[in-house]
Amino acid sequence: MFLSYDGSFEGLLSALTLCLREERAIWGILPERRAASCLLPCEPVLVEPDILARFDRTLSRRLSADVMELLFHAFLSEREDIELRILGFLRAGLRIGRDPSDMLQDPDVATVREAARAVGHQSHAYAGLLRFRLTAGVYVADFEPDYHLLPLVLPHFAERLGDQPFLIRDRRRSLAGVSWPDRTPFIIELDAGDPEDPDGLATTGSGGGLPAAPGESDGYEDAWRSYFAAMAVPQRIHPALQRSNMPKKYWKYLIERPGGSTGAGLRYNEKQRSHPADTEAGRTGTSTPGGDKNGDC
Repeated sequence: MFLSYDGSFEGLLSALTLCLREERAIWGILPERRAASCLLPCEPVLVEPDILARFDRTLSRRLSADVMELLFHAFLSEREDIELRILGFLRAGLRIGRDPSDMLQDPDVATVREAARAVGHQSHAYAGLLRFRLTAGVYVADFEPDYHLLPLVLPHFAERLGDQPFLIRDRRRSLAGVSWPDRTPFIIELDAGDPEDPDGLATTGSGGGLPAAPGESDGYEDAWRSYFAAMAVPQRIHPALQRSNMPKKYWKYLIERPGGSTGAGLRYNEKQRSHPADTEAGRTGTSTPGGDKNGDC
């Protein structure tokens, strides 16, 4: 039997409640967008009232207070089979009467744990890598995460920028997280693929009104690039290590684009052996003018 839900976390919890309550044999739990292409009949599941609070209370009492957050992070991974994996995780926990997170020999538990870990890791990375640009009085940041991270990063920045209006756009999913002072942050859909609106800023059902994409960089961006260049030590530039610590998929929307011009004359190239360990002086240990034998200034 296949079930379909509206794509929300509350919808998934309602479908899981039905599965656990009736002990049905379930072959798939699909969000509506995927259920539309399923060749077999899918039974739609409506969102139950107050399902989030009821599910949280039940899991806290029977498994652990930490399970709800784990399941939410795993859900945001958007894996094709994550719904069934979460169902298997819950059945394992209810069977043993506690949080099953340490049962990594169970494939469902291991998959849920790994999905939640990956989402948490990337969310933490973007908390430090999102760059906001002031546009028409609104701070705008763009990113293209592997997972659906807006529900995690939006509250993070709303807490830190509570007195500033801002917009975080997920370009991959055509979604935007919006935060205005004295209002609860919310997520909206953006119109994608409109040739008259290449930035996707005409919102679905909202009447538009969001700021246009930033044009020329302002003085703050130039100042940040200058600071980035001034703090860099050319002799210590190590492209391979930089890519290891911060993969290229994070670079696209950075103001201080690694590996390129910083706006203050600092430019490097992997073909230039600028790192001390890669230079002839670094390999032989010979002295360089104005430095010691290791090439330090």
